[in-house]
Amino acid sequence: MIHRTKYIILLFSVILIILLYLIYKKKGLNLEGAEDVPLTVGNYTCQYFHKLAVSILKKEDYRRELPDYDFIKYLPSHLPYKYDNIRNEFLKNGIDLNYFETIQTNDVSTWCLKDQKSEKIWTIMKPLIQEIYDDAFSKSGLVKKIEYPVIHFRCADTPFNLHRQYHFQKYEFYKKALNDISKKIKKYDTIIISYCNSHFSNDNDKAKCDIYSESLAKYLVSIGYKSIIKCQSNLDDFATMYYAPAVISSGSSYSFMSGFFGKGLFISSGHQDEGEPEFDGIGDWLYNGYNVMHSEVPDYYDTDSVIKILSN
Repeated sequence: MIHRTKYIILLFSVILIILLYLIYKKKGLNLEGAEDVPLTVGNYTCQYFHKLAVSILKKEDYRRELPDYDFIKYLPSHLPYKYDNIRNEFLKNGIDLNYFETIQTNDVSTWCLKDQKSEKIWTIMKPLIQEIYDDAFSKSGLVKKIEYPVIHFRCADTPFNLHRQYHFQKYEFYKKALNDISKKIKKYDTIIISYCNSHFSNDNDKAKCDIYSESLAKYLVSIGYKSIIKCQSNLDDFATMYYAPAVISSGSSYSFMSGFFGKGLFISSGHQDEGEPEFDGIGDWLYNGYNVMHSEVPDYYDTDSVIKILSN
């Protein structure tokens, strides 16, 4: 009887583990590390192009099985090797297979730049990535004409989960970015705030994020800009940033993989881990000195006190 009870318990345990695995897979959570990226477009494209760069260094054809997911399914599943020019540029800048193995923690986080070499990977790859994106956006019917600069304001699960790489920025960051856009492109009177609050968030997170996004919009009014808060599908927002005249990113693979490779000016304050120093020597698109560390914020649900920190 005892053995039978143990067997039943073991059987139920195995069934429970299988059910939990299937549930997590259905939700798209990453159980297998970098080899099994949840299909978020920022993570997926980062991994896709990381592996393409590695195949170029190896002088190999690039092959990848693609999921049946709009836009993603139009990325090339096979690229014959013909990229000596890119490979030579990599090697000239000290970017070899050993660099990929030692400096990059995994192929989903290559967008998190750590030094000049990691930035150089993407600047060298940018013309090829734009060529691939242009074709995929066209086939997906996502080609857009975007009139105004876009701020990607990330607030949903972050900052409440205290993720070490995702922080709020002081409002001065947006003011400097918009001033630089005025100098480098032209003066705009309207800004699109790309903001969706549903990513792994609860009702309380969503309500607080709404307060933060509205506070940012009010700040923009105070410095002379009207704002349009938009939340579209993830691919529509991705395409909007790609085709925008300028993108101001608070830091994420989503806005980096669209905005950095996009048609306009890209500005970000991301790429700083909690408690770590900011990176020097990366291009002038990366602004230092504006991130608010989680250690500086007693409680993100106390929106009044947080907004005071952001405003100072």
